[in-house]
Amino acid sequence: MTEASNAMAFLNFQSWREILIILAVVLILFGGKKLPELARGLAKGMRIFRDELKGVKDELEKTDVEPTDAPRAQLPPRDAAGGGSDATQQQQQEQPK
Repeated sequence: MTEASNAMAFLNFQSWREILIILAVVLILFGGKKLPELARGLAKGMRIFRDELKGVKDELEKTDVEPTDAPRAQLPPRDAAGGGSDATQQQQQEQPK
Protein backbone atom coordinates (compact mmCIF):
# COMPACT_ATOMS: atom_id res chain seq x y z
CA MET A 1 0.00 0.00 0.00
CA THR A 2 1.10 3.55 -0.61
CA GLU A 3 1.19 6.26 2.04
CA ALA A 4 -1.97 7.85 0.69
CA SER A 5 -3.90 4.60 0.83
CA ASN A 6 -2.55 3.98 4.36
CA ALA A 7 -3.87 7.38 5.42
CA MET A 8 -7.25 6.64 3.91
CA ALA A 9 -7.36 3.24 5.59
CA PHE A 10 -6.51 4.93 8.88
CA LEU A 11 -9.36 7.40 8.50
CA ASN A 12 -11.69 4.52 7.57
CA PHE A 13 -13.99 6.45 5.25
CA GLN A 14 -17.00 4.51 4.05
CA SER A 15 -17.32 6.17 0.66
CA TRP A 16 -15.98 8.89 -1.60
CA ARG A 17 -19.03 10.97 -0.72
CA GLU A 18 -17.80 11.44 2.84
CA ILE A 19 -14.45 12.68 1.57
CA LEU A 20 -16.21 15.08 -0.80
CA ILE A 21 -18.39 16.45 2.02
CA ILE A 22 -15.38 16.98 4.29
CA LEU A 23 -13.46 18.76 1.52
CA ALA A 24 -16.47 21.00 0.83
CA VAL A 25 -16.77 21.93 4.52
CA VAL A 26 -13.05 22.75 4.68
CA LEU A 27 -13.35 24.88 1.55
CA ILE A 28 -16.34 26.77 2.99
CA LEU A 29 -14.65 27.34 6.36
CA PHE A 30 -11.24 28.47 5.13
CA GLY A 31 -11.88 29.71 1.62
CA GLY A 32 -9.95 29.05 -1.57
CA LYS A 33 -7.21 31.59 -0.85
CA LYS A 34 -6.36 30.24 2.55
CA LEU A 35 -6.12 26.51 1.61
CA PRO A 36 -2.66 26.68 -0.07
CA GLU A 37 -1.27 28.51 2.96
CA LEU A 38 -2.72 25.90 5.30
CA ALA A 39 -1.30 23.08 3.17
CA ARG A 40 2.17 24.70 3.14
CA GLY A 41 2.10 25.19 6.90
CA LEU A 42 0.98 21.62 7.48
CA ALA A 43 3.68 20.26 5.15
CA LYS A 44 6.36 22.36 6.84
CA GLY A 45 5.27 21.17 10.27
CA MET A 46 5.29 17.55 9.15
CA ARG A 47 8.76 17.98 7.62
CA ILE A 48 10.15 19.49 10.83
CA PHE A 49 8.57 16.73 12.92
CA ARG A 50 10.00 14.04 10.63
CA ASP A 51 13.48 15.60 10.77
CA GLU A 52 13.40 15.80 14.56
CA LEU A 53 12.19 12.21 14.82
CA LYS A 54 15.04 11.08 12.56
CA GLY A 55 17.51 12.99 14.74
CA VAL A 56 16.23 11.27 17.87
CA LYS A 57 16.45 7.84 16.21
CA ASP A 58 20.01 8.54 15.04
CA GLU A 59 21.00 9.67 18.52
CA LEU A 60 19.54 6.52 20.09
CA GLU A 61 21.34 4.29 17.58
CA LYS A 62 24.57 6.20 18.17
CA THR A 63 24.43 5.69 21.94
CA ASP A 64 23.63 1.98 21.54
CA VAL A 65 26.65 1.32 19.30
CA GLU A 66 29.37 3.29 21.09
CA PRO A 67 31.32 1.38 23.75
CA THR A 68 31.46 2.89 27.17
CA ASP A 69 34.74 4.37 28.35
CA ALA A 70 33.94 3.74 32.00
CA PRO A 71 36.23 1.17 33.62
CA ARG A 72 34.67 -2.00 34.86
CA ALA A 73 34.49 -2.62 38.57
CA GLN A 74 37.19 -5.02 39.65
CA LEU A 75 36.51 -7.63 42.26
CA PRO A 76 38.99 -8.04 45.11
CA PRO A 77 41.26 -11.09 44.79
CA ARG A 78 40.02 -14.27 46.37
CA ASP A 79 41.66 -15.96 49.31
CA ALA A 80 44.59 -18.19 48.31
CA ALA A 81 42.96 -21.12 50.09
CA GLY A 82 39.84 -20.56 48.02
CA GLY A 83 37.55 -21.06 50.96
CA GLY A 84 35.35 -18.87 53.04
CA SER A 85 32.46 -16.68 52.23
CA ASP A 86 32.59 -13.03 51.33
CA ALA A 87 31.44 -12.10 54.83
CA THR A 88 34.29 -13.99 56.52
CA GLN A 89 36.83 -12.52 54.07
CA GLN A 90 35.56 -9.04 54.84
CA GLN A 91 35.84 -9.67 58.58
CA GLN A 92 39.39 -10.94 58.16
CA GLN A 93 40.37 -7.80 56.23
CA GLU A 94 38.94 -5.55 58.95
CA GLN A 95 40.93 -7.25 61.75
CA PRO A 96 44.33 -5.66 62.46
CA LYS A 97 47.30 -7.90 61.84
